Amino acid sequence: MSPKYGHLSQSRASTRVSLRWLPGPPFENTETLVLMVGEWYVDLRVDKESGALGWAIAGQYLLKDTNPRMCRFLSVGSSSFCMAN
Repeated sequence: MSPKYGHLSQSRASTRVSLRWLPGPPFENTETLVLMVGEWYVDLRVDKESGALGWAIAGQYLLKDTNPRMCRFLSVGSSSFCMAN
């Protein structure tokens, strides 16, 4: 693994509790799971009400700068490709 991504040297899994669009209240309408391994990620979102796939994307997390923190998410696969067919 590149030293540039040393802060990402461990695998991580995270879920989202809620999001908020001001001035509205916090809400969460999906079950959201993000897996990261090094600089690679998978982001999966399933609608809580219907159980339908809302979003699935995989790609590479590219750190551009640390001060201020700037990054880019480079997609290598997306549910929009699968759901279009």
